[in-house]
Amino acid sequence: MSVDYILIPLVALGFYVTARIMHPLLGLVVLVAAAVFCFAYFIVKDGLIEGSSVGKYLAGLMVVNLKTDLPCSMRSSFLRAVPVLVPGVDLAECLLVVLNRKGRRIGDMIAKTMVIARVDYLAKRQGMG
Repeated sequence: MSVDYILIPLVALGFYVTARIMHPLLGLVVLVAAAVFCFAYFIVKDGLIEGSSVGKYLAGLMVVNLKTDLPCSMRSSFLRAVPVLVPGVDLAECLLVVLNRKGRRIGDMIAKTMVIARVDYLAKRQGMG
């Protein structure tokens, strides 16, 4: 999770600085576009790379839908993100992950998802087929 919150804004900042050097107005346009991109990424990030955000992928994790046992879709990713958009809920989610024996957040409960190790998912899928 923290990789996404550091890496994506840093890339966006790099684009902004480069554009700003070229022309101040271009810098503003790129800044607005980068902000929109960062927000959109936050909303759909777990539905991008077979149920993983960039950070989860690098950590060997993925999000699965508990009903279908398939990788997280963009819809499920959106549902997972909604509670974090409400001020104060992000702190409650941190506590819930620690207190919940399965480590599920409020967003996971809403979306009916869970974060698991990618190798466990792949091993389970290979055993089925």
